Amino acid sequence: MNKSPEEVLAFLSSAGGASLPQLILLKGEEAYYKDRLKKAITEKLFASVPAEDRSVTVFSRDTDPEAVAAACAAGSLFGENSLVVIDDEKFLGVGIRQNEAGKKRLDALKEVLAERVDPNCTVLLLTSKLDGTSKLAKYIAAKGLVVPCEPLRTYKTAELDAWLERQAERLGGRLSAGALRAVRLYLATVDVAPLAILAQELEKLSLYAGPRLWREDDVEKVFAPLPEAGDFTLMRAVEEKDLPLALALLRQAEKDRVFIPQLCGQLLSSLRKLLLIKEGKAQGLSPKTIQERNGIKPGIYFMAERNCRNYSLNALQKGIEAIGKVDLNLRQGGRTYDRLEEIIVALMKAR
Repeated sequence: MNKSPEEVLAFLSSAGGASLPQLILLKGEEAYYKDRLKKAITEKLFASVPAEDRSVTVFSRDTDPEAVAAACAAGSLFGENSLVVIDDEKFLGVGIRQNEAGKKRLDALKEVLAERVDPNCTVLLLTSKLDGTSKLAKYIAAKGLVVPCEPLRTYKTAELDAWLERQAERLGGRLSAGALRAVRLYLATVDVAPLAILAQELEKLSLYAGPRLWREDDVEKVFAPLPEAGDFTLMRAVEEKDLPLALALLRQAEKDRVFIPQLCGQLLSSLRKLLLIKEGKAQGLSPKTIQERNGIKPGIYFMAERNCRNYSLNALQKGIEAIGKVDLNLRQGGRTYDRLEEIIVALMKAR
């Protein structure tokens, strides 16, 4: 059985007496959800038990299979709940080549989970991934609860906006269209949304603004700058053909006195990448060939290939030519930021 992190968190926070599955797998790389779920599961199991009296056994490194089996099988005299946590990725086969011994270890763990877990014991596994072909993975999928904890990509704006709106609703507020745009601008420097930081900033926003419609200026006043902020925000906005965001970032660059030749160089590099991909696709080249010929990493290619659909070959060529002239005009005393703005507007409006 698969359920989303938020579905499980909603269940865990409910007052109902429904019991948890005995076997739960938190799979993925999003630590924000894994940490919240682990804490919520623990609280659900031991709601009325002091922390020092809780029966929790954690296996994080150098895990002994026999110790896992013993912890799962151990019952309590009075039938209290117990929790076994396995977050030793090496033990679960992550990051190492699986040999026969490794496969046998996972098979043995599957047998322990199937036959030797005490009725009052819950087993929680945390891992970034798990071999879906293994007997262990198949057993968990059939008999347990699998919770995918995957990172939220900022370029998936519909998913990002939906997540933000759910958090705002949970905190008693609502995000206006302007506030959502302000958060997207806030995240423009990163590909993966830092959910823990976002949750913290939204908590601050709820304390500042209260239970009402949260506006763009509220976000700008409350949100602290991301530590990952970098120089490629404008390039990303241009690639994604987000004109309002691109113009806002250009004005910010002017305010920050960003070195114009550097800015032009970054824009040229970004547009040339889109042009190379578009030309390669027009020639019928495979994604792998385009990547190898132009030194584009697979992850970057995925985003750029999608973004190159925003522009025609002619628009990209004209944009590259126009930006290339800005540095020359600068040396001759010509216009700079206002000229870049004209070029960006013309590029995004071209067909």
